[in-house]
Amino acid sequence: MCKYLLELSLFEGLGRNYCMKTLVLTALMLSDSVLKCKSDSRVLDSERLEREALVSCFKDMCTAMQNATRPHAKHRAIRKKYSQERYMEVAKFRIDPR
Repeated sequence: MCKYLLELSLFEGLGRNYCMKTLVLTALMLSDSVLKCKSDSRVLDSERLEREALVSCFKDMCTAMQNATRPHAKHRAIRKKYSQERYMEVAKFRIDPR
């Protein structure tokens, strides 16, 4: 799931707005949220990033993930790739709007 989110984010241009560390931590948090699991909290706690940057990146990454599900999305190839069984069909997961 993290690889899908990072690849999608880089093609959306989020790499220009956020440092790679912020993108990786956000991908971990978003994948935890979507898969309803919990990553090793030591990884997230060990990195003291600005909360504002993480929240902003999280919103942008959620938007990128939601936009990828649209029929005429820009990056259909990424969605198609990660919809395969080989990649555990992570592109078919939806964000739970709570």
